[in-house]
Amino acid sequence: MKHFIRLAVFLLGFALLVILADCTLIQTDTFVALTLSEMKSRSDIELAVVGSSIVRDHFNAEMITKETGLESFSLGIPCAALQADLAMTKEFY
Repeated sequence: MKHFIRLAVFLLGFALLVILADCTLIQTDTFVALTLSEMKSRSDIELAVVGSSIVRDHFNAEMITKETGLESFSLGIPCAALQADLAMTKEFY
């Protein structure tokens, strides 16, 4: 019986440690949260440029809108890989 109590206390302590680490160590990037919330709140986007920090830093949505006439949106998430780009594209549609 003593072993089961030790195991239960260990698992409870481990679960509390994981919850604490999740709340304090892993934080949502503010830039990502603001970009995704702006994307979800707008319904006038006709052209979206999806990518990583290159899109964020080097594509100007206002200039693209002015040149093409399409309402553009720069959906650039820092350090995004192919999987993140696919997820953002699905979320956009």
